[in-house]
Amino acid sequence: MSSISSKDFVPGLLRTSSSLASASNKIPIGEDYSFALLDPEVISITNQIQAKLKNLLGMIVQFVTPETASSEYEDIVEASDRCLEHVAITLDNLKKPAKSLAKISNYDLAKPKLPLRCDNSDTPFDHSLVFKPNEIVPLNISPNHPYLPEIEKLVYTSSQLTLTPIQVARDLDISPLIYVDTEENLNIMVEELENSSEFAVDLEHHNFRSYQGFTCLIQISTRINDYVVDPFPIWDKIPKLLNAFTNPNIVKVFHGADSDVLWLQRDFSIYIVNMFDTGQAARKLMFSSFGLGYLLENLCQVKTDKNYQLADWRVRPLTENHIKYARMDTHYLLQIYDTLKQQLQDKSLSLKLHPFELIKDVFYKSREITMKRYEKPNLATIGVNGIELLDKKQRITLEKILQWRDYVARQEDENPNYILAAKKAIHIAVEKPGDVKDLGKIVQNVSFVKKYAEIVLEIVKGMEDWQEKIEEKGDVNMMMCDNVQKGLEKMQISKLAEVKSVVVHRNKEISYFCDNNVKRKEVGCVEKMENIRKSLKMVFDDKKSQFFNLQKPMIVENKRVEERMEEIPMSVQEKYNITYKIKVPSNRKPSKNPQKRQKISEKKDIRVGWLDNVELQPVKRKNLFKKR
Repeated sequence: MSSISSKDFVPGLLRTSSSLASASNKIPIGEDYSFALLDPEVISITNQIQAKLKNLLGMIVQFVTPETASSEYEDIVEASDRCLEHVAITLDNLKKPAKSLAKISNYDLAKPKLPLRCDNSDTPFDHSLVFKPNEIVPLNISPNHPYLPEIEKLVYTSSQLTLTPIQVARDLDISPLIYVDTEENLNIMVEELENSSEFAVDLEHHNFRSYQGFTCLIQISTRINDYVVDPFPIWDKIPKLLNAFTNPNIVKVFHGADSDVLWLQRDFSIYIVNMFDTGQAARKLMFSSFGLGYLLENLCQVKTDKNYQLADWRVRPLTENHIKYARMDTHYLLQIYDTLKQQLQDKSLSLKLHPFELIKDVFYKSREITMKRYEKPNLATIGVNGIELLDKKQRITLEKILQWRDYVARQEDENPNYILAAKKAIHIAVEKPGDVKDLGKIVQNVSFVKKYAEIVLEIVKGMEDWQEKIEEKGDVNMMMCDNVQKGLEKMQISKLAEVKSVVVHRNKEISYFCDNNVKRKEVGCVEKMENIRKSLKMVFDDKKSQFFNLQKPMIVENKRVEERMEEIPMSVQEKYNITYKIKVPSNRKPSKNPQKRQKISEKKDIRVGWLDNVELQPVKRKNLFKKR
């Protein structure tokens, strides 16, 4: 290759590739290939070619992941995809080095530092609000969904149902854009939204480096301006939008809002009253496609760039292409809203219905979406398929691995598939690696092997107390005790100054004592005492905290031994590992009268016997010698 010049390399490569394609077409396929394999010479040549290809592909895998030398087909395909992805990213960066931002994989990009950490425990999500604007019912009436009464009692005005002239959206280059990443710009946007009759909303989300996920971008468009909100620097200020989002006189236009409604509740405690979902309108009009791209192309004659549909929206700073794609999701949405209302009225008239009938139906469907309430997900079995193909021992091992994966993901606030892919977890349960080298061949991740190899191998061997071992070793970055911090923050400063001690019980209760009187109890996960101390230090020693300079309470651990529950006796099959007999379905037809019972003589009962001092039930047998 060194003797070939750079000018002759590409033409020569093309000629070699074309000759290779023509030669591969001469290889027999199907029955002809099976017939050719009868010749021993063909078999030897085929084996040589396969071994050579396997060696070359193994070199690719070793180049991409040097820690492993796997030659499995799935691993080769994964390594090839990663190589091609890096080539595409490099070429993209070389084409437009000034305008485009280098794309970074999900594994390499750092997690954003959010001011509030989410609670990944299995306790229910807290839907409580500090204040409730636009209320009809007081705040404490419906704690599960604070605005459920307001949504149920919502009455749509005639101005929201009647048609208005379709206002064509201006071009993106002409329409003003305001990038909101400060509280000042946020206040400007909130003021305009509260004075509008309708505005369009969309969200960009990320869930690969988080257990529950988090909002990365909020796009809002009015008839005048487009807003792109970066929530990371102003995370705790976003709830200022609650007043506009719950105002029943303002229509909030979404497209496919099933997830957006839940994300707003989870991250910012924002609920929506009076929403119009253009996706529901597209379904009511029975379009061939319900996606936003279809509506943009057919109603606004605008095509979107599909390359950014799966973009990683954690990237900062955002490029012009990122912002342009995000703007298009809401910039034309109000024009689509006007057009769909016109088509809904036309269809109602064609069906001889009231002109507002189908428009009301879409509003009612959208109202059902706003009634949804966010609940914490359980991602223990995410991505796991084909469990029914495993035997009993493999299923038990897989269940332990998935429990460990879910525990680590909750504590580190990561997606379980980021900790360990489901496919790799199944491979570990089936193959049961005995050492770190075998585990590395399956996982193919150096950081994972360094961090979790020992504990995973112990789980494969059958260790039960893996959770205690993780906490003792400190492999997991334990989350701070959110219950202690939340409980202290909810108390008034006057009461907080009286707190003398915090007692952590073994029954998952945390008590705050003021002069030996319990003032408050919070139920949740019990952490190490060191983590609770860190949490208290964060509350009392931080200069920005409202509890700064107050006396820090003393931490006491309640070592009362819990009463053990009575153990359920083990069955004989479980004790001696006897397999259960499974009835095989037969082709025999059932009897005509299966409920008919045999005539049993109640006069003679034959006792079979006793086993281990346990008297068996008497068996009643039919008297065969009784005369009729």
